[in-house]
Amino acid sequence: AGATSVYGARGGNGVILITTKSGKSGKTQFNFNTSLGFQNNAVKGAKPLTGAQKKELWMEAYYNSNGEAGSFTKDQAYNVYAAGNPNSALVRWVNAGEKEYNWSDLLSNKNAMIQIYDFSATGGDEKSSFYASLGYNKTESTVIGSEFRRVNGTFNYNRELTDKVDYKFSVNVSNTKQDGILEQGAFFSNPNTIKYLMSPWNNPFNEDGSYNTSLSGLHNPMYTIANNDLVNDLTRIINSNSISYEIFEDFKFNTLFSMDYQLNNYRNYNNPFHGDGDGVGGYAENSHSSNFNYVSQNSFDYRFFLGDHRFDAKILMEFQKNKNNYLYAYGENLPEGFKYL
Repeated sequence: AGATSVYGARGGNGVILITTKSGKSGKTQFNFNTSLGFQNNAVKGAKPLTGAQKKELWMEAYYNSNGEAGSFTKDQAYNVYAAGNPNSALVRWVNAGEKEYNWSDLLSNKNAMIQIYDFSATGGDEKSSFYASLGYNKTESTVIGSEFRRVNGTFNYNRELTDKVDYKFSVNVSNTKQDGILEQGAFFSNPNTIKYLMSPWNNPFNEDGSYNTSLSGLHNPMYTIANNDLVNDLTRIINSNSISYEIFEDFKFNTLFSMDYQLNNYRNYNNPFHGDGDGVGGYAENSHSSNFNYVSQNSFDYRFFLGDHRFDAKILMEFQKNKNNYLYAYGENLPEGFKYL
């Protein structure tokens, strides 16, 4: 009932109230916490074939299609195949020494690091208290070329201005950056997809050490991750100010003003030489969005008693406004070295 009285139909199913930490009066206390760890995929998933296993299945299929009539035996299958297909991927792999290329391992970031640091201070006197904190989080992905980083700060301040007037102030500022890939996307530059499609015979590098980009139409994600960009950068500021005035005992006036500002920049670049940008001469897309939401709330609260029963009455007025701006641009056929629109 209390939630519905404040939030109307929006609170019909209940309201979740989130409160941040507040300060404690007394001598200033400092606290520092850190957490270091690592992560790996909990489920390994399907296991790709090794080079030898693929060769075995390939020769079995070749014999079943061509040798069952008695023209050659299973043991002769490879020699017959090599004689008729001297430039095939299998023959080139065998002639190069049958070196195995485990793309699942090549594209994994094993024991991906997680670093979390938090520092806070709290204190105050008889009429005021404060709480301040700084936090840093850096989490690597379990595949190459992806990570998450967040920096945030919080400051809360409470002050008893007079015997009847209380003031509260809080602000939270954070910046979050996601530098990575769409790990669940069904596209060829996705390491989680390509590791099942790539042949274990394919060397990710050329003889001169450069990336191999001739992989039968498949993308070499080691090249695209190094030469493409996909970045989400979000800055958010949440601020709240409130004043409570006790007009007389059991009768209070409360006023609140809070705002939430979000600024998001998105950037995606695909190089013109290999990968998704190859067919259009490279492409880039950028978007910029901002969202500003603020709420002003004023209320009178009155508590009274009739016999053994207590009653609470509230009169409330709320005004809310949201402003959103969004700008998006896309371009193709980019000159080399140009990543931004």
